[in-house]
Amino acid sequence: SIQLHASNQSVTFPGAVTFSGTVTGDNNTQDTGLPCFLATNSTQTNLTANQWSRLDFPTEAVDSGSAFAETAKFTPQTAGYYYVWAAYTTKFVTAAHWAHISVYKNGSAAFQDVRTNGRNSDYDNWTNMAIAGIVSLNGSSDYIELYANNIPDSGTTTLPVIERHFGAFRLGPN
Repeated sequence: SIQLHASNQSVTFPGAVTFSGTVTGDNNTQDTGLPCFLATNSTQTNLTANQWSRLDFPTEAVDSGSAFAETAKFTPQTAGYYYVWAAYTTKFVTAAHWAHISVYKNGSAAFQDVRTNGRNSDYDNWTNMAIAGIVSLNGSSDYIELYANNIPDSGTTTLPVIERHFGAFRLGPN
């Protein structure tokens, strides 16, 4: 058994070396346990009034651990804290609206944000809804999705949603 305890020590073996058992290092190697994804969608959809709707992302720009599936769910197989971000662009039309964006963890809101169009007569405004936060995922069954809601002051006006992005990456162990 050879043990080196200082960072500047090394051992040189002349010729071939055969190992048996377990070989361990000093953890000074590249961490391959950093799953991440970025998914996008540029197809317009409409948010029904007064209803939380899951936003789908059929285009994967990055999916390092093949953990983004069903065009909406990210289920990483490495436990840890994850930085999550998302955005969508919507247009307030015909009435004042409250627009919501929420990251769901296992089917329930983990964190969310809300924006109104200012309740003025100029309803034809485009706005970018963005959110970011940190969530703990167990590395087996926990998953995240993106949801949006549209709450008009009156009526059942739908909101168009275009250009949406959803991504996450592992920060470290939890």
